[in-house]
Amino acid sequence: MAENIVGRVQEALQLLNTSVTEGEVFQPDQADKAFRLSMNDMAEAMILPGLLETLQELAPNVSVECYHVPRDLVERELAAGSLDFALDVPLISGTQICTASMVKQRYACVVRKDHPFVNDSITLDEFLELDHILVSSRRKGMSYVDVALNRLGRHRKVKVRVQHYQVAPMLVAKTNLALTIPMSMAQKYDMKVLELPFSLPALDWNLYWHTSADQDKANIWMRSLLLDLNL
Repeated sequence: MAENIVGRVQEALQLLNTSVTEGEVFQPDQADKAFRLSMNDMAEAMILPGLLETLQELAPNVSVECYHVPRDLVERELAAGSLDFALDVPLISGTQICTASMVKQRYACVVRKDHPFVNDSITLDEFLELDHILVSSRRKGMSYVDVALNRLGRHRKVKVRVQHYQVAPMLVAKTNLALTIPMSMAQKYDMKVLELPFSLPALDWNLYWHTSADQDKANIWMRSLLLDLNL
């Protein structure tokens, strides 16, 4: 019984706290607060550098904690106040969750600059001839790239499967492997960046927060920073 009601009690306490502080003004330069965000390692690489640069200038005592919360637990943790924001694909829903579109970005293929078989552009056949890196936290299953290729009746050769996006470019730099990642992430590395020779849906991420924090001044301030990042 306690497990069933704890989420609702925590949500009520958070709502009460927000109501008490609703009239207060959040002063970033004087704030000493930790914001907790759920995101994967790709999101961390794309978002944290710009966010921390801004915080260093505007709110030097504000800190950020990042970890990954499974989608089926996001609403509960947002309600409990143990999580302030979640960044994920548009698959999270709930009657007590607010959301805003944060990232829409096309993908690119990257290979090392002196790749022996790739010029400045690539055809679909050439793309499929390469050995590829697949990034996924799951042991099995296709990625978004493979799903798109299957719709064309084609498939690629996955040579390596890894869990994290940050290790994948290191492998590309030392091998003839190819990696498909968002364009802004691809441009951060000293590699050859190629337009994909087939249609692939853009990266689509939403920012999520709880309705009980929707009018919270600190939440509004951090939310604005996140949504205004130049990604």
